[in-house]
Amino acid sequence: MFKCIPIFKGCNRQVEFVDKRHCSLPSVPEEILRYSRTLEELFLDANHIRDLPKNFFRLHRLRKLGLSDNEIARLPPDIQNFENLVELDVSRNDIPDIPDDIKHLQSLQVADFSSNPIPKLPAGFSQLKNLTVLGLNDMSLTTLPVDFGCLTQLESLELRENLLKHLPESIRQLTKLKRLDLGDNEIQELPPYLGYLPGLHELWLDHNQLERLPPEIGLLTNLTYLDVSENRLEKLPNEIGGLINLTDLDLSQNLLETLPDGIAKLSRLTILKLDQNRLQMLNPTIGSCVSMQELILTENFLSELPVSIGQMTKLSNLNVDRNSLEKLPAEMGNCANLGVLSLRDNKLKRLPPELGNCSVLHVLDVSGNQLQYLPYTLVNLQLKAVWLSENQAQPLLTFQPDTDEATGEQVLTCFLLPQQEYQPITPARELETDSDGWEEREASRTHSVKFSEESTQEKDTPFVRQNTPHPKELKAKAHKLFAKDRTRVDDGNLDTVSEEISAKYAANATDKIGANSTIVENVAETKPIYENHQQQSLSPKTPTAAVSFAQQPAVVQTAGVQSQPDVSAATVHEPITNVAPEHGNSGVIVTTAAVTASAAGDDDDEDFDESERKVGFQVEGEDDDFYKRPMKLHRRDTPHHLKNKRVQHNVIDKKSSEILANALNQEKKTAQLPPVQSPIQENEDAEQIEQQEQQPFVASISPIPPPIVPGPLPDDAVDGLTELRLEQYEIHIERTTAGLGLSIAGGRGSTPFKGDDEGIFISRVTEGGPADLAGLKVGDKVLKVNGINVVDADHYQAVQVLKACGAVLVLVVEREVTRLIGHPVFSEDGSVSQISVEARPLAAVAAAAA
Repeated sequence: MFKCIPIFKGCNRQVEFVDKRHCSLPSVPEEILRYSRTLEELFLDANHIRDLPKNFFRLHRLRKLGLSDNEIARLPPDIQNFENLVELDVSRNDIPDIPDDIKHLQSLQVADFSSNPIPKLPAGFSQLKNLTVLGLNDMSLTTLPVDFGCLTQLESLELRENLLKHLPESIRQLTKLKRLDLGDNEIQELPPYLGYLPGLHELWLDHNQLERLPPEIGLLTNLTYLDVSENRLEKLPNEIGGLINLTDLDLSQNLLETLPDGIAKLSRLTILKLDQNRLQMLNPTIGSCVSMQELILTENFLSELPVSIGQMTKLSNLNVDRNSLEKLPAEMGNCANLGVLSLRDNKLKRLPPELGNCSVLHVLDVSGNQLQYLPYTLVNLQLKAVWLSENQAQPLLTFQPDTDEATGEQVLTCFLLPQQEYQPITPARELETDSDGWEEREASRTHSVKFSEESTQEKDTPFVRQNTPHPKELKAKAHKLFAKDRTRVDDGNLDTVSEEISAKYAANATDKIGANSTIVENVAETKPIYENHQQQSLSPKTPTAAVSFAQQPAVVQTAGVQSQPDVSAATVHEPITNVAPEHGNSGVIVTTAAVTASAAGDDDDEDFDESERKVGFQVEGEDDDFYKRPMKLHRRDTPHHLKNKRVQHNVIDKKSSEILANALNQEKKTAQLPPVQSPIQENEDAEQIEQQEQQPFVASISPIPPPIVPGPLPDDAVDGLTELRLEQYEIHIERTTAGLGLSIAGGRGSTPFKGDDEGIFISRVTEGGPADLAGLKVGDKVLKVNGINVVDADHYQAVQVLKACGAVLVLVVEREVTRLIGHPVFSEDGSVSQISVEARPLAAVAAAAA
């Protein structure tokens, strides 16, 4: 009673075509089954269909059915109901076998069963007499039915990526076959009856195990494409010359040593690939392939090219990379259509001038050769790229004309010529010598991609793979490490920081850049200075560390002292330590790895150390304890590699504690210094203190007279008599937020800063800083720090004393000074009759020094 009435819309619809590809269908839609009387083309490809319902096979009028790329696990026998089916595509499914009932699809012309785990074809498969296109790629076929040749209408047969080792003899009956793909199988010998397929146009035999080709292959006179790459061919039959219509021949990755004379008969050959073989020479008749457009000879053992190559007037691409070519024939200039010439990694020493006749040549690759120059005739070409080196930045270079001294001919040269000896990325091939046979050289060649098995026993290694931390974790870890108390003194704590730690410190501080914060690392390069022992010592003229300038003027007072001179023979630099404040909003951390040069007379010292300058930025305002963070590594008294110095291990925690205690006691005494030494008046009024800090203080110097010892008189002293003295000065320095503005070097056990003197010296004074305003100079020897004698102190002890000096630093330093002590008296004839020596009071000398 619910029969369909024709007057209603939607009934009896004439649906002939349904396309439901890529619709993520889990099953066959039921509405499709309503069109069983009219539906002729149904495409359900690329879905998730697992089963085909029984009523699905009631679509008797179907002519084209597409079910590829699904999850179909079984092809039921009911498929025989599709008697009108012409095209069937069930590729890329999980079908384990093909039902024998498929033989009833007598109208089937195109079938594709590729990419299914099907081990064999059913016995009735050969009864599909009308099949013209059959795809059986990527299956598990080991054999074909004996009567497979009954498919006489086949024009295209694809059997790629199977396990076939043999072909049935009945295959010779496929006389209409135009395309046969047998690539990537296990065929060891090609049957001779394969040559009785007169209609064959394309033959794919790549990636098999063929060692020879049958002579009958020359009977395939209509063959246009032949791919025999990735096999084991050692030679080609001379009958290959019968392939008179062949245009593409791929012989890559074989074991060919020579080419037969028959190859000269391939007059229509346009593409020939012979890369990765064992060719030591080309057949001289290869030039008869006059239609050749692309010739690939990469990775062979060719030492020369035949003269007949000049007959290939249509040749556009010639690649002879990675061979042993020593010269090119002049006849190459006849290749008028040559556009790309690649001769990379050969042994060419010159190019023929006739190459300039290749009028359309636009790419020339000759990198990895031994060229001295390029022929001048190349200026006639419109070259777009000339490659002369592996690391060449631009494809086209600027060439200059030159003259060959040997021949007198005009040539082209540039900064990459002559070519240097080439060091390949994979030097295994370059290590091969010409005397080695191909057997030894072939062992290192890989014909295909293979994965080596993992070794069962893994070697022990000291390296342990750690999980890569997130940048936020690194930052948090750095804050945690650097948040420790900076004032803690351990066995290796020192203000001189190694370059690595300073770099890490700078890297952690790059999130925020302070306006007045800079981290400077300087590694100076110092050359040896050889001088006469009678000359006076040279004080450093150039500073070895970069220090930030003080932002505020300093309030200082100095007192001068004179002493005897100390003459040294050479200047030797020591790793420099910058004394920076422990607290402050801005400042500079200076780390220097100085290079020490040898002094005069050291025959064993020959090398120079090198270093580099790096600038980082210190974070300002990150957290309160940022400036209290100690460095992770600390410098010890490392002996210099050019000096026979021993490391002093007498610095222990107990001694360090005593030094700090003495420094604190001295700080209390400093507060009671007489006004002449420190005019700074303590005031509880903060405004007056701030006003004092903002105005520079005029220093006064009080001399302490020592005995005067005259130094050597220079020979050219005509204006007056001078002497070199060592004077002592007492200098007062007010610490500011910008630091002290000085760096020290030297110390007992360390490399001397000046001559053989192991004292503490001022190695750096910041211009405009507190130390500079106080009168401190580079080269001053530090004798006392706040009353503590540091003459025999090591570098570590001196740093600890300076760090604990408090707000006022009182230094007693020794300085070399040249003084005028007399003047010459001239006679009437202009000669020097006598020298008048003035005896001045010591106070006057000191006042003059002030």
